[in-house]
Amino acid sequence: MRTESVQHSCIVLCCGNVLRGDDGVGRFFYTGYKDDIPGMVIDAGAGAGPFLTLIQTMHPTLTHVIIIDAGDFQGTPGDVMVLQKEDFLHHQERIRSFPCTLAGEIPYLSMDVHVVLVQVENTSLSYGLSDRVKASLPAIFSLVSSLMEEES
Repeated sequence: MRTESVQHSCIVLCCGNVLRGDDGVGRFFYTGYKDDIPGMVIDAGAGAGPFLTLIQTMHPTLTHVIIIDAGDFQGTPGDVMVLQKEDFLHHQERIRSFPCTLAGEIPYLSMDVHVVLVQVENTSLSYGLSDRVKASLPAIFSLVSSLMEEES
């Protein structure tokens, strides 16, 4: 994790377990793109939950959080779905791998939240992304960049 003072209005949290194949997509995104994103990008490990409360408490001027994580929303592997906090709970039953406790917290955060989910193909015990999920990384970067531009 980079340590810098938060002077940005947006933070990107990259989540995943790199030992569970495609579940590690957020962490692989962090490794490949952290230096190309203006603002603070955090390797959130296996989950964003502990960071959200801390960020909201320590950085009250923060207006936007983007969470990048793996999901199972019945799409084609590598498909990307973006949820805003207002509609996140409506999709919960379709997103089997996203933590229910975090899903319950998101709508009540004071900042804007976008959850960028990537449809997984393989979450077995393995290191590395499937080809289709790996191929989605540039599209995720473009999407994150666009979301950040909208907020500025």
